[in-house]
Amino acid sequence: PTPFPGRRLAQQVLDRFDAATQAVAVGVLVAGMQHEEIAGALGISRRTVHRKLARFLAGARRLLEGEGP
Repeated sequence: PTPFPGRRLAQQVLDRFDAATQAVAVGVLVAGMQHEEIAGALGISRRTVHRKLARFLAGARRLLEGEGP
């Protein structure tokens, strides 16, 4: 398959976060999973899913705007 143009950038952003945060971000943003589904799959609370996603989105925004993590 042909990689999409932003693949490298997406990987660089994901690499800045721990594995659980990566799983939450990909689960919600790519796979379209519900917070409850991800919580069950990862064995964490929905609140933790929400917090990890919020941290990921804020950090990704800063990285993409060139401000660092």
